[in-house]
Amino acid sequence: MKRYAVYRTSAVDNETVGYVVNIVVWDGESPWIPPEGMSAVASDTLNLGDIYTPS
Repeated sequence: MKRYAVYRTSAVDNETVGYVVNIVVWDGESPWIPPEGMSAVASDTLNLGDIYTPS
């Protein structure tokens, strides 16, 4: 199981692109997709409210 940060891929209200809205623990294999307008990245350091910038 890994820790994933769920972040916005499109801005909504006062939450910019990259804004971390949720933290989930996921095995990376079970069927799961982030909600529309969001994506997830494995991270032990990102927390709610942080801004993720894809490299």
